[in-house]
Amino acid sequence: MPPASRSSPKHFLTLVCVALLSVACPGEGTSSSPEGPEPSGTIRLSYPEEPGSLNPILARSPAARDVLRAVLPSFHLVTPNLRYRPFLLASEPSVESTKDRMVVRFRLREDARWSDGRPVTVDDVVFTWRVMTDPELPVAVRDGFEYLEDVEKETAAVGTLVLSPPFAGWRDLFSAGRFVLPKPSTGGTESVGEWDNGPPVAGGPFRLGAWVRGRSIELTANPMFFGPGPLLEGIQIEFVPDATTAVQLLEIGEVDAVAPMLGISWGRRLAAIPGAATSKAYGPDVVHLVLNTPPTADDSMRQRIAEAIDRDRFAEVIVRDEGRKADGVLVPEQKGAVPAWDQYGSRDAPEDLPSDKELTMAYPRGELLDLAARYVQAELERAGGDVELVPLDADAFQGEWLPERRFDLALWESRSGPDAWLTRWFAATGDERVSQLIDEKLTAFLSDVDAGQPQAVTEAQEHLADLVPVLPLFQPKVTMGWRDGVEGIVANPTVDGPLWNSWNWSIEAESA
Repeated sequence: MPPASRSSPKHFLTLVCVALLSVACPGEGTSSSPEGPEPSGTIRLSYPEEPGSLNPILARSPAARDVLRAVLPSFHLVTPNLRYRPFLLASEPSVESTKDRMVVRFRLREDARWSDGRPVTVDDVVFTWRVMTDPELPVAVRDGFEYLEDVEKETAAVGTLVLSPPFAGWRDLFSAGRFVLPKPSTGGTESVGEWDNGPPVAGGPFRLGAWVRGRSIELTANPMFFGPGPLLEGIQIEFVPDATTAVQLLEIGEVDAVAPMLGISWGRRLAAIPGAATSKAYGPDVVHLVLNTPPTADDSMRQRIAEAIDRDRFAEVIVRDEGRKADGVLVPEQKGAVPAWDQYGSRDAPEDLPSDKELTMAYPRGELLDLAARYVQAELERAGGDVELVPLDADAFQGEWLPERRFDLALWESRSGPDAWLTRWFAATGDERVSQLIDEKLTAFLSDVDAGQPQAVTEAQEHLADLVPVLPLFQPKVTMGWRDGVEGIVANPTVDGPLWNSWNWSIEAESA
C-alpha cells in the first residue's frame, strides 16, 4: 500500500512540522541525546550535477553548496519557508546599528564540535573572515565581506562582527551557501587553497567520505554533530544528470530518493511511481534568460529580445504544472517582490531583430532546459533573429561559461536565500555577476539595498526590468521524491537545497 504522504496533505504537513522542529533544536541550545537511536542505514540519493570542487571558497555552483550544506556549519539555516533559523548560533545575535557602523554580537553553541573533537570557536569565525578577504586566495564569492571590518573575540563562544557601513545582508556572510571554516592547527589561510576534495574536518551532520569522480560522493554520519541525529549511517549521492534515468532508478529501487531536477513533467512522473512520495515547494528558484551585451551598449536590443518571447505561452505549453511564469528576480514568497517584468512578452508584433549577427545561447543540458532553449530560439527566429544553441555539461556552464560570460544569451537557474542577491548578481563588482551590464543608477540603488533601505529594493527591481540584463522565464516547482521506507525529506527551494535537514532523514532497515 502506498505511503499516506503520497496522497495525504495531513501526513505531508506532519513531515514539515517534524522537520522544522528539528531545525529549531540546534539553534535553541539543545544537545543531541546520548541515548538517542544509533545511526542506521544508508540512503542512495540521485543528484543531477557533480561539483567541480568541494573547496568551500570555490563553491559557486549549486552542487558544491548542496553537498557542503551537510558537512560544514553555518550561523543560520535557511528553511523552506524562507526563514533564517539559528544553527551554529546559540540564539539570534543582538544588532546595534548607527548610520556608519553595525555591531553584531553573537554566541556560538558551546557544544559545537568539529569531527576531530575540537570545539567550534570564535577563532574559526575569525579564520573564515581572513580566508574570505585574503587577496591571494581564489575566493569565488566575496561579496558582503567588504563591509566586515573586524571580528572581535570576547570568549571562545562569544564574538562581535563589526561592519562599516551597516550591511543588511550580514547573515549571508556565514550562511546561505557560505559556511564557518575550521581553523587548521598548523598553517594559515593559504592552506584552504588545497581543499579541493573538501575541508579536512566536518562540523555538520555528515563527514565527507569517498568521492568517485563521475559517479558518486559518500557522506558518513558525524557523531560529533551538535544537533539531533543524524539518523542515517550515510548518504550515497549518485550523479544522475538525466531526469528520465533518475525516475527509472527510483522506480526500480536502484536509488531511494531523488533531488529536484528540471525534468519534463518531473513531479507528475515521480508521484506516479507506485509507493513513492513527494515533497513540493515554491521559493526563490528562478530560471532566467540572461541577455549579455557589452557594457557600453544601450538597452534597446535587450528590450526587443525580451518583447519577442511570449512567456505566458511558454509557461502554459512548456512548463505546465511544473512551475509558473516569473515576473521578477524576486518571487512572490520573498518580501519586497515586484512583478516589474510583466511588461514583456505581451506584444503581438514585437520589433524585428537584426538577422546579420548570429546570437549564441548557452545552457546546461537537460530535459526542461533543452525544451526551453528551443522555444526561445524559435521565438527569436520568428522575430527575425538568428540563434545558435550551445548545450553544455553543468560544470562547464557553471564553472566557465557563466562567470566568463562566453555567450550572448544563456539560460540560468538561480537560487538564493530569503532576499535575492541583487548586488551579487547585478552590481559592477558582484561576485556572481551574470551580465556585462554596468549602470551607475543601478549601482546606487544596489548600494541602498545593502544599506537596508526598503524602497531601494523596489527601485532596483524596476530599474533592472527597464535595463533587462535578465528576463525571468519561470519559477520551477521544486520537487523531491522518495520510495517507501524513507522518512524526513522536505523539499527546500532556497540556496540551502535538498540536504538542508539531512540529519532528520531515515530509512527502514528492511528497505536499506
